[in-house]
Amino acid sequence: MNRSDQKKINQIKDTLKAEFSPVRLFLFGSRANGTAHKNSDYDFVMVVSHPKKSSTDEMSRARSLIFKNHGVIADVFIYSEKEFDDWKDEFSSIPETALNTGKEIKL
Repeated sequence: MNRSDQKKINQIKDTLKAEFSPVRLFLFGSRANGTAHKNSDYDFVMVVSHPKKSSTDEMSRARSLIFKNHGVIADVFIYSEKEFDDWKDEFSSIPETALNTGKEIKL
């Protein structure tokens, strides 16, 4: 991951922290594994204590905030701690992929 990516990821992290108070945050996909190109999106898994609304609404809001504030496309998958724990060992699930091939971002 280059310096520019790291700076953008830190900015996105700050936005997500301010709006959603996640307990864990993971970057996965091409930005995490070093195969991203200039127009690649950012893929995140955000673990929250208690989702406020339906996770679909919150995921949409997170994507919109990232685009509005940082000008990049991102997919943000939101899981409660229980949901993440339930899915983290399921082969090829998003939590399993993020945990095993992604990078946890220190909050």
